[in-house]
Amino acid sequence: MNKLFFITTFLLVGLESVAQNWNKVDSATPNSNVTDTVWRSGPVLISDYLKNPANNKFGVVAKYDSTNNRGVFISLNEPDDYSNEDGDSTRVGLVLDDGESHAALVANNYANFHESVTNTDVHNSTSEFNYFRGFYEGYGFRDGGAMERAATLRLSGAFGNNGRAYSNNQYDLLNLRFFTANTPGNLATITNFYAVRMEDFRGLNVGMIENGWGIYMKPNVLSNYFGGKVGIGVDSPTAALSIVSDTLNPLSLSGLKVDTAGTDLSLMSVDAAGVVHSKSLQSLNENFMEVMTAITLDDNTFLYVHKGGDVVYTLPAANTRTGKTWKIVNIGSGLITFSQPYYEGNETRDTLTNKAGAYSIELFSDGTNYIAIK
Repeated sequence: MNKLFFITTFLLVGLESVAQNWNKVDSATPNSNVTDTVWRSGPVLISDYLKNPANNKFGVVAKYDSTNNRGVFISLNEPDDYSNEDGDSTRVGLVLDDGESHAALVANNYANFHESVTNTDVHNSTSEFNYFRGFYEGYGFRDGGAMERAATLRLSGAFGNNGRAYSNNQYDLLNLRFFTANTPGNLATITNFYAVRMEDFRGLNVGMIENGWGIYMKPNVLSNYFGGKVGIGVDSPTAALSIVSDTLNPLSLSGLKVDTAGTDLSLMSVDAAGVVHSKSLQSLNENFMEVMTAITLDDNTFLYVHKGGDVVYTLPAANTRTGKTWKIVNIGSGLITFSQPYYEGNETRDTLTNKAGAYSIELFSDGTNYIAIK
């Protein structure tokens, strides 16, 4: 059992002849009954060695002195004997009304600062939880153990199988809410609002973290929803998803499936500003130019339709077109001569006729040579 239970019981149960420092509720009469509802105006400290609660209204200060230590234990509706399942526990109550509300712990901080106060201290909060390791040995610490797991705050839920079809329409392991009053014209301001924020690491030993994750969601049955904009590498996203990376490729995809059915109708394209667009395959094919005279081929046109006489098509260096393709069709009256040869099979050619069956090619660059792939 925990220290809080024993010491509180001693305070309440003491002999009637002993002066009590707890009074019966709504009176100044000292209590003398273990079932009395009691109060006191002064601070309370429960400790084996400290004698002053300092600036705390209620304090529990203890040390590891058994195999299972807890500073404070709060439980609501806990059965008195987990091993006995034959009858109803005397500690368990049942909710009977829709308007009932039950919570094991409620903490409120009604902040009230004079308008002249400017306070940047992060310790103005409703609750604060801290986990410390590696404290100075001069304080009595000898911390050197290898822990498997630890947490500053652990939240858990359990839905047991009791044979009844109980249900929740919604259930949150962690629920966050923010209220701004129900009347318009609130003059208050919040310059930067963070629903969840982890600040940058502090100290000189960040290298102790061998593998780290900001958010790690293991269950693959869960979906993740973000209603606003998401920024990766940028704290002011301008799109639903903004990715900025100066050292890594900003996007990597694996596991993509091949369109074996041929039903894909569009590709992703990126403009000069890095904005991703959907470009239809049909629009790629429609990006064409009708040609009558000599021309230099470039990246802005996919399909060239020649309608003139004999002409020279100038091709840029193959290494500037790596992985790219042009389609060239000759329906003109003359011959197209290319400024550099291309491979057709294991032979090289530099002309395209206007004859049936040999009037069109697709020129692909492997970075070294141009190759007719059709």
